[in-house]
Amino acid sequence: MKICYLSPTISRPHGGIRVFFEHCNTLADMGHEVTLQVMGSGMDKVWAHIDDRVSIRYGNIIADEFDVVVAGWPPHALLLRDAKIKAKKFFLLQMAEHLFDPNNKNFARMVFEAYRVPFPIIGISRWVEYLVRTEGKRGDLPMYYVGNGVSADFKPGKQNEKKDEAIIILVEGWEPLNHSKDVNYLAAKTAARLKSEFGATVLAYSQKPLSYLKEVPDEFYQVPTQAQLIELYQRSHIILKASLLDARSCAPVEAIACGCVPIRAIRHGDDDLTHLYNCLRTEYAEEPFYQAAKRLIERPVVRNVLRANGLKYRAEQLDWNRHLSVIEDIFFNA
Repeated sequence: MKICYLSPTISRPHGGIRVFFEHCNTLADMGHEVTLQVMGSGMDKVWAHIDDRVSIRYGNIIADEFDVVVAGWPPHALLLRDAKIKAKKFFLLQMAEHLFDPNNKNFARMVFEAYRVPFPIIGISRWVEYLVRTEGKRGDLPMYYVGNGVSADFKPGKQNEKKDEAIIILVEGWEPLNHSKDVNYLAAKTAARLKSEFGATVLAYSQKPLSYLKEVPDEFYQVPTQAQLIELYQRSHIILKASLLDARSCAPVEAIACGCVPIRAIRHGDDDLTHLYNCLRTEYAEEPFYQAAKRLIERPVVRNVLRANGLKYRAEQLDWNRHLSVIEDIFFNA
């Protein structure tokens, strides 16, 4: 089968782009002819591994070359509809929670219009699926739910769990990228308190330059490479991630695969994180988030149980082949 994924970029290290990469890699490994079409003019720097069998193209799509075209961004679905581009099958891969922007009503209207285009939607988050069906007024138009995975490149870390060892904390998204992320800097504030109280080493990364509590991180990485991310996850005991909304965030599950325990403050999202099984999960509020982090530092036994459960969950549930087999069936049968 000839399959084309449309992406606005391949250079930004975040969950959505990671999902594109792993869909393409896994489908190519399953024997399909896969193209990753970057809907822009620039030659973006690829930040993570793309299988050599995946063809990367730039510019406008020639859709009739393909059996299946997957739009990775709602405006692309509208583009395909309005241009009356023909292909055997179109799908919309829905996962970008920041599109529900309360500060941009016109853009939100355009997004919800895209959800009413009669393409099947493949969603990766239950709460986003609910929003698409209700606020997006999708009705009975086809929509499928599939899971998330972890790249085979992410390996469990070998960490020293000595009780007297200084704890190493990793903060994902220190600087919030958009309004759905950590706009109140809960993770940064918590890291500062943990460094002051416990002498924790603080590692941090984000896509934006460091501006808030600049004195706190011992190491800060802006737009890290995949190799740097693996090293950060493997070195760290705990990853702090706070955001108002997420579809399926890849950072915590990639951290789990490297033996790092997530502490997650969130309102909606991250289906793979289960409180007291593979993480500590709290409301999006500073004090509960801090208390959860403090608990894991003071109780290494709890941390080790969550770590072991996370590695087990990764082995049993976070396999891209498992989820892409479902998508392959959708492509053939929808």
